[in-house]
This record gives sequence, structure tokens and C-alpha cells, in this order.
Amino acid sequence: MDNSSYFYAGFHYTFFGVKFRGVFTVKRLAVIGGLALALVCVSGCQSQEQNGFSSKLGAPQLKRMSYEQYGIDVHSLRVIQSSFGEDQFLTDVLRANNVRSSIIDEVDRKSRQIFDVRKMRAGNYYALLKNQNDEVSYFIYEKNGYEYVVFDLRDSVRVYEGRRPVVTRQREAAAVMKGTLFETIAANGMDLRLAKLMEDAFASSVDFFHLKEGDFFKVIYEESFVDEVSIGVTGLVAAHVRHKKEDYYGIRFRQDSLTHYFDEEGRSLRHAFLKAPLTFSETAAIKAHVLPGGRSGFGGTEFRVPSGTPVLSVADGVVVEVNYRRGQGYDIEVRTGVYTAQYLYVYQVAEGLTVGKRISQGDELGKTGLVEGTGSGARLLFKVWQKGHSIDPESVSQPATPPIRTENQAEFKRIKTELLSRLSQISYSDQGAIVMKTSALPEPRWVR
Repeated sequence: MDNSSYFYAGFHYTFFGVKFRGVFTVKRLAVIGGLALALVCVSGCQSQEQNGFSSKLGAPQLKRMSYEQYGIDVHSLRVIQSSFGEDQFLTDVLRANNVRSSIIDEVDRKSRQIFDVRKMRAGNYYALLKNQNDEVSYFIYEKNGYEYVVFDLRDSVRVYEGRRPVVTRQREAAAVMKGTLFETIAANGMDLRLAKLMEDAFASSVDFFHLKEGDFFKVIYEESFVDEVSIGVTGLVAAHVRHKKEDYYGIRFRQDSLTHYFDEEGRSLRHAFLKAPLTFSETAAIKAHVLPGGRSGFGGTEFRVPSGTPVLSVADGVVVEVNYRRGQGYDIEVRTGVYTAQYLYVYQVAEGLTVGKRISQGDELGKTGLVEGTGSGARLLFKVWQKGHSIDPESVSQPATPPIRTENQAEFKRIKTELLSRLSQISYSDQGAIVMKTSALPEPRWVR
């Protein structure tokens, strides 16, 4: 039988640590697909029993075959799917499939204004669509779970981008803090991007480095899907954080063409000072403790961190000191009004950071590392000074950015009332996270 009349698909996937790879006909794919779906179902059901839901981090790992997956009728084409390996480039893939050098050169020229082929990353998927003469008609690169680039190699080379429809749904979650927020979210199998979104919203309000027993969070967040497959958490709608027996609320609201988070009274969550000069979700290994004070006042906060952790400015201000001291690394100081924030044991200064430079809250000042003469691992010592005395950063007067404007208060109240009611109804227990679907759409099919 002439195999060119069959629809083929490249198969490259791992089940339970065993890697499979090959090329199969539709009939064989149907059998294998059935077995794969059965294994996914069993694995997913077990996960739901253990965690209360089935999580998915990042873009789908198993691409669903479709005759018009890329807006191309592939009935007469052979489809081979694979992924880029380390140190593998587009030219390597095309040459291995006998694409002429003249066509490869044309691909390089015509793609420059559309997509930089040098940005193709190891691990990302691609598809080769071949005709009955085994010639590559199309090369498709998957940028992420919903965007792709098509290289049409027929007759005259054409390059264009495509995008699959994305469906966004709201979901709810709650958990008791055990360790850092990052560790809690990871331990409960939730998407780690949720930690970053929560940190961004509450960076000026909640000190996630000093969580206490009994602290918890409840969140309403957005998750996006392509062809019923999750591509991850993409937005935070509202949150309730209990920290040190105090309740903090964050309500997403758009004002002045910008989206911000506000508390239940309509006050902005963004203050003049961040709670910490590091991004806690960079790693779960960051540890912080307060040093005892002396004659100069508050001892400061010392962070034990992995080498290479970015050091961030806690406030807008002007750089007034960049000085290297043996045994202390770089001493960076930034003045904000009557306060001066000091960062000690910085291993590497950010490019272009000099005295007199004006910086914004969250800008990178440098990176941590093992400072010569310390021999105790990477760390950061953070202090805030006022009138020659080191003070507790918690005592800093922090004027907030503008609250909800008068003309927006009615709309904010409507949204706030609905979201606070939903947050109050989310239940949780000490046993782990509770995640509930709130969309009226059918429950998505999870691919693990």
C-alpha cells in the first residue's frame, strides 16, 4: 500500500519516565491515543483525589493533532512534530530535512521583520508538513501555547504569525500558609505564576518573608485555555490575605487607563516603599531575619539568598552612594525624601548604576553573590535611615498612590461587593488547597 496516502504524525512524548518517539499512521495513533488518554485519566483522577484538582504548569506538553491545527488543510500532507534540542537551530532542522540552502537563506531574509529565528528556544515544539514527494511545504514554530509562526516554503517563501483562540476562565483557591507563599503554592500543586501575581499586588502591603502560623490566602484568579488545554494562570482578579492576624484585600480595578489593586476602602495597594528588596518568588530558598540594633538604631534585615538573586529598589529615588568595601561588597544607597535605603553585601552592581541616577521602585540595583572576605554565602543586609539613625522599615510613613476617584466609586463599589462576597464563600482547611471552578463553561480537559 502507498503510505503517502496516509496521514502521519511524529510522536515524541514521555509517560511515567519512559520516552517514546516515532512515526505512526492514523490507525496506530488511534490505538496509542486511546491508551494515552486512559493513562492521563487515571493519573488525573488520582491527582484530583490527592490535591483536590489537577494542575497544569506552562504550555501543553502534548500537542493535539488536528487537520486544521494551523489554519492549513493538511489532508494531503505528512505532519511530523518534535521539539528543539539544546544548541539546535532552525537551519539545522531544515538541512536535516533536505531543504535547499537557497530556500533557507530566503527564510532568514523574510523572517527578520516578522520573527527573529534566533529566539527559537530549546524545548519549544515545531511541526514539519511534508508533501507526497517528502519535501517540506511548511515549517511551524510554537512560540507558546497559543502563538505560532508559519514558514510557507512552497513556491515563494512566506512567513506569518498565527494565534489560536484563547478562552479565559475564573477559578478560586485557598490555602493555609506553610513556609513561604512560594512554598505553599508549590506544595499544593498550584501554578507558580500565582505567587508572582500575588507578590506584585501586595508588594507594598504584605511582608511575605515573615509569614506567621495561621496566615492564609484566598484568591480569585484567571486561567487561560487553548483547545480546552490549560496554558496557565494569567491574571489575579481579587485576593484576601490574613497576615499577623490582620486582613488584607486586593481588588483589581482599571483607572486612568491603568490596572491597579485597591483595598476594600478604595485605597491603592501600591505604597512608596516595598516590603522587601527582593522578589520572594524567585526562589523558595530566601530566608530573612532581623538583626539586633545598636547605638545607631535598628539593626536591619539580613536575607540569606542564592547567588544571582536580583536586588530591587524598594522606592523611587536618587542613587547617593555606590561604593565597594572589602568584607561588605558594594554599598548602594538610594535617597527617597527624608529616608535613605541602604543595601549592603551586593556582589555585582547593575549596569549603568551610578551616583545621581534617578531610579524607580522595583528597578534592579544589582545581584547577590559570595562577597570576598565574608565566606558565609550570598546574603543582603537591608537598612532604612532617617536623620542618621537606622529605623524599622515598618515605621516608614508610606503615602499611597491616588485612591479610587470620586467618579469611579460607584463602579468600584459594585465590583468590590461582588468579589468580596465570593472571597468570603471560599472555604479551606489545614489539609491543603481548595480549588473550585467558577465558570459556567464545561470543565476543561487537563493534559499532564
